[in-house]
Amino acid sequence: MRQQLENVSADKEELLRAYHQEQAMVTRLEDQTQRMKQANIVLKDKVVASRQAQSELSRLHGVERQLSSKQEEVISLQKILSGFQNTWELSHREVSLLEELGRGGYGVVWVGQLKVRCQEVTRTDSEPT
Repeated sequence: MRQQLENVSADKEELLRAYHQEQAMVTRLEDQTQRMKQANIVLKDKVVASRQAQSELSRLHGVERQLSSKQEEVISLQKILSGFQNTWELSHREVSLLEELGRGGYGVVWVGQLKVRCQEVTRTDSEPT
C-alpha cells in the first residue's frame, strides 16, 4: 500500500509538473498571439498607407502627363511665335507716309499706308484650341 501511495504521489508530482509546463506554454502562446495581433495592426496601417501613397502617385502621374502635354503645347506655340518675332518690325521702305496729323513732345504722328502684303496665319496641328 505504501508503494501505491508513493506511486500515486510520484504521479501527482509528475502531473503537476506537466500542468505547470502546459500553463507556461499557454502563457507564451498568449504572449505570441498578442505580439502577432500588434504586428498585424502595424501591417494593416502600412497597407493602408501604401494604398494611399499609390493613389497619390497615380494622381501625380496624371498631373505629370497634363504638365507634359502643356509643356509640349508651350513649345509648339513658342516655335510658332519665334517665326513671327521679327515680322512685326517694319522697315521705313515698307511704309508710305501720306499726311502729318500732329506733333508733340513724343514725336510726329502720320497717316501712312503699308506697302507689303499681310499673310493669314492658321494653326496646322490637329489639337483643338
